[in-house]
Amino acid sequence: FADHIIAVSNFTRQLLIHKYRIDQNKISVVHNGILPITISTKKQTFSKKRPVIVFMGRLTLQKGAEYFLQLASEVLKKVPESLFIVAGDGDMYHELLLKNAGRNLSASVLFSGFIGTQKEKLLQRADVFVMPSLSEPFGLVALEAAQMSTPVIVSKTSGVREVLPSAVQVDFWDVNKMTEEVVKVLSDKKYATQIS
Repeated sequence: FADHIIAVSNFTRQLLIHKYRIDQNKISVVHNGILPITISTKKQTFSKKRPVIVFMGRLTLQKGAEYFLQLASEVLKKVPESLFIVAGDGDMYHELLLKNAGRNLSASVLFSGFIGTQKEKLLQRADVFVMPSLSEPFGLVALEAAQMSTPVIVSKTSGVREVLPSAVQVDFWDVNKMTEEVVKVLSDKKYATQIS
């Protein structure tokens, strides 16, 4: 048994207390952090006539990529020129690819696979970053997106929301609210600047 436990967020701390019955006095919270980066003043220009909405993470049930595809279907009804990018790899990759094709979204939802060194360029180009995780102890990629001055939408079940108070916070399953927020960010530059 540990003498003391470090949790990456209060969200994780509460899980440890309620699900594992760990004494709350044995748990301290130390949020994850990232190294500051120098942001290029040269904005990425690929697909410059289309708004770009990005999901980045492992393609697993926990990360909520299925909700991102549902979001794409709904946003495209309102902003048909939108381009959605699913960046990442995982055990749901082929399943999500087939669902995407089945919904006739292949022209508007691109699967990039693991992107490695291109991550910062994609986050900088994004008009909106969406992290619809079902359960996320922290969520570093949302912090990285925010560092690029990209508007961020995160699920209420993520630890990163504790350190990104201006990020939009929604229930991961509430595709209607996510759609409303994405459309608002894309159509209202003042709002986009406020949350970024």
